[in-house]
Amino acid sequence: LAMAAYHTSMGDSTQSIRVNVPVALPRQHGQRNALAVSRMQLELGSSGDSALDLKLIHSQLAGLRTEPALQWANVAADLSRLLPTETSMPLLSNLVGGADITVSSIKGPNRGFIGSSAVVSVTAFAPVFGAAVSLNLMSQDDLVSVGICSDTGAVKHPKRLTRFCERGFAEMAALSA
Repeated sequence: LAMAAYHTSMGDSTQSIRVNVPVALPRQHGQRNALAVSRMQLELGSSGDSALDLKLIHSQLAGLRTEPALQWANVAADLSRLLPTETSMPLLSNLVGGADITVSSIKGPNRGFIGSSAVVSVTAFAPVFGAAVSLNLMSQDDLVSVGICSDTGAVKHPKRLTRFCERGFAEMAALSA
């Protein structure tokens, strides 16, 4: 929702964006990682009906879970560790680079302590790593933090994008109430 609004505000009629999104995989015996990063072309919602736009986006994302190639993601990751850095880094950069946005959601630790001081908040942050925008959500107990990082060469008005993200989150919260 925010990306569609931002593009429209910039006079850009972009209909879809390239998104890097984590997809949960069924855990196999002994498997360390149950996520794979998938790239998809996401149609931007523009119906004016946020609930409808979210349903359309949800259906596009749901299709990723059945992508047959995802079962090989962890095998490919393990194999890439065997390659020299000079070989693996360009390969990985090509896989995740060139996206408009990378999104992630991270469940943070339960509230804990560092020494005798209680952890009272968490901050989501992740570099853009080849994308124009990185949007990260981190939860910890009843706290949620959202981090938005952008490449200044790609996002000319980051404060405007942030305002559209805030509005989008508010719309989603209102729909869930």
